[in-house]
Amino acid sequence: MPAALLGLFALAAVVHVITSPEHVVHDAFGTIGLFFLMLSLARTTFLLLYHGIVVRSMSREAPRIIGDLVQGLFFAAALTVVLRAAGVEIGSLLRLGAAHGGHRLRAAGHAREPVLRLGHANAGALRGG
Repeated sequence: MPAALLGLFALAAVVHVITSPEHVVHDAFGTIGLFFLMLSLARTTFLLLYHGIVVRSMSREAPRIIGDLVQGLFFAAALTVVLRAAGVEIGSLLRLGAAHGGHRLRAAGHAREPVLRLGHANAGALRGG
């Protein structure tokens, strides 16, 4: 897999180099090339560190879920680098997601308003008076 990702990086780099800087695809293929390079680097680093050192030093086989989670962290770090290079503010994306989640929770709370509120105004109606 890392070799295939490096091949895709090379292809994107060639397109990036042969297009003029004014062309629309010039910057896009630069970012795409960086994406493939970072994925290749993340996968290679995972294979070297996790399978080369961690798994060999353990007396029994590690659960697959641990390897999948560690590899996911490497891929998330690679994606963070690519998004940052593309000009995306990762912190604003996280804050935006939290803000929208909060609005959805409040909107759902308003939809479930109780029909009868047990406050001072309704206390007499409940007692029959």
